[in-house]
Amino acid sequence: MRPVRTITDAGIPCLVWGEDALALAHCVPTVFFDLQVIVPDDQVEAATLAILDAHPYYQRSSTPSPQWLEYKLIDPAEPYCFVNSTTLRLVSPPGHVPGQDDPTAILIHPQSHFYLDVRDHTRSLSLSPPLPLPYAHMRFPTIAAMLDAYVAVFLDPPLGYYHYKYSNHVRTCISYLCVYNPIMRAYPRILPNGKLEPGYASVVESLSPENRPYFESYVRNTCNGWWLDSVKDRRDILEKMGYPAYIPSA
Repeated sequence: MRPVRTITDAGIPCLVWGEDALALAHCVPTVFFDLQVIVPDDQVEAATLAILDAHPYYQRSSTPSPQWLEYKLIDPAEPYCFVNSTTLRLVSPPGHVPGQDDPTAILIHPQSHFYLDVRDHTRSLSLSPPLPLPYAHMRFPTIAAMLDAYVAVFLDPPLGYYHYKYSNHVRTCISYLCVYNPIMRAYPRILPNGKLEPGYASVVESLSPENRPYFESYVRNTCNGWWLDSVKDRRDILEKMGYPAYIPSA
């Protein structure tokens, strides 16, 4: 978390994302991979420089981690799944021995990729305690913010098309939240009267209107149709809310 603290100490609003957020804020027993941080779009470069200045054992990388590239069988060009994100890689300059918990890569994402506003503290939380007070300004997404973002990027991908590997990653994260988050651990998920278990029902109600139908169908295991059907359903709701129609390609 030291690089995240560096960003917050520089006065740059941010959210911890990915496996770190799943594990530390939502009780998912996952290992840590790339450290992911979301910042305002116009602060990506400032956050990058803050880390590079404070942690010289990181360097910019023009090569993304293979886990974020499309399956070669789907697209031989293996396009990257993120838009305008910065990748920093851990190096070992003379005289420095990386710590055991130093992330091997840091991804700094613009908030628009996840349809989030990192300045909205109603959609984030602090983990101090249990994290020590110097880390009190670090923010993690709420369960609603995380699910809203994952549903949004799955059904309205910033790339404009369906990225198979990243879409599988997103659905895995949604599954993890459903299985391990304390609010949604109760079984059965569907009560004998057909209603959702209260924990699940409360989470569904906390989501943005355009994302509720997909998540509820996910919980009920009824979203077995074509992906574009769910995309169109979501866009119909957004149109009624005053947003323009847009359907990404499959």
